[in-house]
Amino acid sequence: MLKRPPALRSPAYDFVAAHEISTAEMFDIMRRWSREGGNERYFASRHAVCHWVAEHIAELKSRTVPESHPREMRPKSFYGSPLLIVALAIGSVAVVAVVTFAGCTRYWRKSKVMIYAQVHFLYIVLSGLLSIGLSAILHAVPPSSFSCVAREWLSELGYSLVLAPLIVKVDAINRLFANAKRMKRAKIKQSGLFRMVAAAVAVVLVYLIVWTIVDPPVVRNRATLSLESSDGNGNGDIQKNDRGGSVVHTSSYCASRLPFWNVVPPIYEIVLLLVAAVRVFESRTIPRQEFNEVRYLSVLIYSQFMYVVLILLVVLYMGDKAGADGDGDGNDVTVAAGVTSLLLGLDTITALGIYFGPKIHSA
Repeated sequence: MLKRPPALRSPAYDFVAAHEISTAEMFDIMRRWSREGGNERYFASRHAVCHWVAEHIAELKSRTVPESHPREMRPKSFYGSPLLIVALAIGSVAVVAVVTFAGCTRYWRKSKVMIYAQVHFLYIVLSGLLSIGLSAILHAVPPSSFSCVAREWLSELGYSLVLAPLIVKVDAINRLFANAKRMKRAKIKQSGLFRMVAAAVAVVLVYLIVWTIVDPPVVRNRATLSLESSDGNGNGDIQKNDRGGSVVHTSSYCASRLPFWNVVPPIYEIVLLLVAAVRVFESRTIPRQEFNEVRYLSVLIYSQFMYVVLILLVVLYMGDKAGADGDGDGNDVTVAAGVTSLLLGLDTITALGIYFGPKIHSA
């Protein structure tokens, strides 16, 4: 019990520790017990103790009720903070930008640059970026039973839909030109490429289904003692209500019981990025510049790698404070969600500018 956070700790231990009965008071209870019939009457001891407590209730309250009780629970939302407002704005801009670039891609779909880049693969990448942008928005709004699950699904599926098509496409181009150098005929079916993308996405989909069934992220409450003044280390004078009890602020956040569920997806995405980096490096010698996207893809992979690593650090160092035990500062939980939202939104906008911007400009 003592391991629980102070804001949620029961006053029972303090009550028992502070409660002492003198020898005279004990004799008083025993005399009443004797008058009640002693061992010859059932519940005589209970009646004796209850009568004694009723007669001394004022004294007991003054010396045994912990000083910080009764406590007052006050809901407090951190979702109006500047960080989350900015993150929500950037996420919204990212979604609008994805929709705009998708419209431009469809409008110029018959241009050479779009044909060489494989329009259908571009649509898949754009759908992934749209999912990441929507996840950024859900991270920046107050949590609900729907948003807690949806934002994880959108972000993890989004990164898979962005990275898997790029890996498959670059690998197919590498094999095509490698066979051409050996004067061999290569036949690559588009349906086979789509099956490879589907397989990579299916791995994430299975993981998300298991996560949602076994230990889904749900809305949990964080309780923190409100301080009137603080020394910067979480110590200070506790805020009191008009009855002399402590004020406890409660806030909501999303979390599963086990924290490792949030750690595995970024590691999987880092593996995909490393595979993509190898494939892009192998394609550096392709002579046809219209097929060679090394310059843009290398910058895109480096950018996404940095964002994914930062998200993983947020999960490990800030998300760890948002465990299911309800410990820590309520603001820590919201800062973690806000930083994640900000990174997802910026990653989406950066990817659009690096990979799709030059194509739209050239079309």
